[in-house]
Amino acid sequence: MERPAIKQPEKNINNQSIFHDFYLKLKSDKASPVRKAIETFVKTKLPKLIRDGCEREEQGIQVQELMSEMEEKFNEIFPPVVSNGNYEDSETALNGEGIENCVMKNLY
Repeated sequence: MERPAIKQPEKNINNQSIFHDFYLKLKSDKASPVRKAIETFVKTKLPKLIRDGCEREEQGIQVQELMSEMEEKFNEIFPPVVSNGNYEDSETALNGEGIENCVMKNLY
């Protein structure tokens, strides 16, 4: 007997689609400066922070700076388009969420 399909909430499906598009952009050759920013952070800054025994607060500040740098570079490479004049639905906001998702998955 087949199990009935579980219907996912539409918002979850939309988020998956949003992040899928973001990750496709992030994997493109054009996005190499963005990938380089996180690679440099992981290979040089993060080990130094840990080695120097920086407080979690300082580590958090450094991660925030990384995300801001990545978002700025990403938006330069892929200029965002605001949909319906609403910032919440704009690519800028979605790119920021994608970067936060990426950093949180890979650093924490």
